[in-house]
Amino acid sequence: MKMLLLNGHGIDIRVNSAKIRIKNGRTSPNEEPEQYVFSPKRMDIDHIIVYGRNGNLTLDDVRWLIKHNVQISILNWDSKLLTTMQPPEILFKIVLN
Repeated sequence: MKMLLLNGHGIDIRVNSAKIRIKNGRTSPNEEPEQYVFSPKRMDIDHIIVYGRNGNLTLDDVRWLIKHNVQISILNWDSKLLTTMQPPEILFKIVLN
């Protein structure tokens, strides 16, 4: 399983022209955040973990990620799990096992 950790201020996830664009947050004012672009059916991430202070995640983004079998977990300020969103295929496998 390949995970992507998003951390800091200003995390931004956007679907644009069928691609998803992900910008990591900033942890200092001088830092330039990493950016990722994934095309449909070419997503090599299985799980995105958001441990950020603030940012944007829309319903279109959630739909795109779930459609491409990417689990999304959001952690609280104290690193405890706040919520997780899983594709139906993952939930179905968990129930069967």
